[in-house]
Amino acid sequence: MQMLKKIGKPMILLFVILLIVGVFGFLFGKNNVTIGISTVLAVLMYLSRDLTANPVKNTIKLILFNVIMGLVAYVSSLNLFLAIPINFISLFTIAAALSYTISSPISTPFSMQYIFLIVYPVSLEALPLRLMALVTGAVFIMVIQLRVNRNRVGEQSKKIFPEICRNLALKTAGIKNREDVEPLDQAIRAAINQLKRILYDARIDHYYFTREGEINLDLAIIIEQINDLLTQLSDVRERDDLLDDLGLLMDRIREAFEEKNLAEPSKIGFDAFFEKYVDESTADLAILKVVSQLELLKDGLEAFSHPDASANDRFEKFQSRASQSRTMNRYRVKLSIDALSLSYAFRLAVAIAICAFLVGWFHLEHGSWLLFTISSVTYPFYEMSRQKTGLRIVGTMIGGAVVILIFSILHLQNAGMLVMIVSLFLTIIFMNQYVYSMIFATIMAISSLVLIQNAASLSLDRIVYVIIGGIVVVVLSKFVLPYTENDAKKDLLNMYDEIIVHFFKDIKSSANYTADFKLKIMNLMLTTTLIEDKLAASVEPESDDGMQAFIDTRHGLIIDIDQVYRWLLRNKDCLDEFKAVSLFLYENEDAVLKEKDSVLIADIKRDHSRISRVVIGEGIAIFRAMHQLKL
Repeated sequence: MQMLKKIGKPMILLFVILLIVGVFGFLFGKNNVTIGISTVLAVLMYLSRDLTANPVKNTIKLILFNVIMGLVAYVSSLNLFLAIPINFISLFTIAAALSYTISSPISTPFSMQYIFLIVYPVSLEALPLRLMALVTGAVFIMVIQLRVNRNRVGEQSKKIFPEICRNLALKTAGIKNREDVEPLDQAIRAAINQLKRILYDARIDHYYFTREGEINLDLAIIIEQINDLLTQLSDVRERDDLLDDLGLLMDRIREAFEEKNLAEPSKIGFDAFFEKYVDESTADLAILKVVSQLELLKDGLEAFSHPDASANDRFEKFQSRASQSRTMNRYRVKLSIDALSLSYAFRLAVAIAICAFLVGWFHLEHGSWLLFTISSVTYPFYEMSRQKTGLRIVGTMIGGAVVILIFSILHLQNAGMLVMIVSLFLTIIFMNQYVYSMIFATIMAISSLVLIQNAASLSLDRIVYVIIGGIVVVVLSKFVLPYTENDAKKDLLNMYDEIIVHFFKDIKSSANYTADFKLKIMNLMLTTTLIEDKLAASVEPESDDGMQAFIDTRHGLIIDIDQVYRWLLRNKDCLDEFKAVSLFLYENEDAVLKEKDSVLIADIKRDHSRISRVVIGEGIAIFRAMHQLKL
């Protein structure tokens, strides 16, 4: 049974691929079968991205993108010399526009599709049919998106939140028993960041949130704060009872999430927990901070269980909102078209434009393998291109040897179609294991031609083209606009600080805490989370001790700002007092930077008794972080 489940998805995917390719071949002819292949690649890659927030706009964009690509590829096929600048400009545009610094690049299926179009050109008479195939491909991508990702936020949140709550309950037990909770902490952070990435893609016009997205982001941030605060409970008084009760509460929240209709939050046990542990004058600050987050969590669960369906589709874009949208879009452009994207796009475009000319000029048989190799092993980072090139060469050599064994030694030419289908299936199964996928991809590619050519000759051609393509890519990556992981790290660090500085300028110009201000905070949360993910992924944990400190300081600052904002929304009558406290902190810089929080909070509480110790603590943390960052 376990084996059937393991091969079930690859079998379905194999069937879908063969069906789509067959349909494209039947409807649009054999010259356009490759468009079906590139469409499948795009569908698979885009499944991790949600394009359903603007379905009509995105469908139109994809159609126009594909049609323009088809027309440009046709023009480039008219003259070999004219093709050089056209191919360069086209591939540079595709790679630069669809490469991202803080999220995964999605240019590969479209750069592959463009190569398909120039490798298999059509006549003017056949051009309309090709354009129809490209339009169909674009529409098919969006149809699958609407089928799979239409309610992605809701479906994924109902899976992710119970998992997080289960791990939070386990973490409280681990802290109580003095166990290592680092693996649980990492699992919780990974799940929260996964949900944030989903919410990042689900924004309207790359800025606005549906009501569902807003509620889920609020819950994710609150739970993230609870997770960060848990370790502070290890030294509080009567910690065992507290951790037991908190773990039980997390289990009840998990059970509520797992129900088809979320139970009333009032029945989970929040009020009993608050009554037992809330004492503003005697409770530890760490406990009060956890209770503050639980109060927000209770409100968030209420909104989660009773969503306003009509509000989910209302997006009133006032002039000020439109202005902020443009501000965030400037960030999005910078995050997309920067030194990384331009370097990658330039190298890919140069390599393909020149090699495509040479393939055409010398009429190189199977020269398309050279172009596909270049497209496959060209990566933004030099280190990644070098690694993938080596793995691809190894995989191709092994695959070529298997082909020679099957067709030259065993003489199983009549089994070519079966070998090709089995190889495709195994390529799908080993999709995430590069060497194995290259072995089976090589067998599949050569099997399709073995009836008309010698297997040994085909294998040698394939290996030679892969080696030449790999050498071209590695040389370009090393010497032409080289971009390394260290370069990416520096750019990401600068980008993070630029975004924070701009955010503080927005705070300075904000008249009050409005819906616009909340939009800024939510976008800031998501954008910086993706940057943090990239920074963490680009650096070996032991190679840079200062990286985690860099992330923690800035991440903590953003979280503290968000918490103060939420507290003020719940306690609007304290706004004047909070302003006075902020002024006190500003005027007593030495005390803020030197004294313990408890002493400073006690002094402030004597003059401002209505202000919560929690928000004073957050204000102190913000001031210290701003001083450390020289803001």
